[in-house]
Amino acid sequence: MSTNPSQTHGKFNEGLGNVQHGAGNVAGNERLQAQGAANQAQSQTEQSQGKTKNYISGATDRLAGATKSGLHSMTGNQTAKAQGEAKQSMAKHV
Repeated sequence: MSTNPSQTHGKFNEGLGNVQHGAGNVAGNERLQAQGAANQAQSQTEQSQGKTKNYISGATDRLAGATKSGLHSMTGNQTAKAQGEAKQSMAKHV
């Protein structure tokens, strides 16, 4: 599964939040702990948005491929039918 910038940035914020929260715990710095918790919460949102974007993109590609394949199956255009089937099979499955 490939990642897009939203998921990548979300993972970065998750790691940053973990480090900040842990450092805040060790140092007894409540502000740093709060920053870490905020970054962790933001990371969850970003990762969810990235997953949703991938799901929608994959579903759209599968639908477009199935439509093209079905249409060209009825018209007898085997080349275009094969292209539709290829697009459908290459779509992201989340």
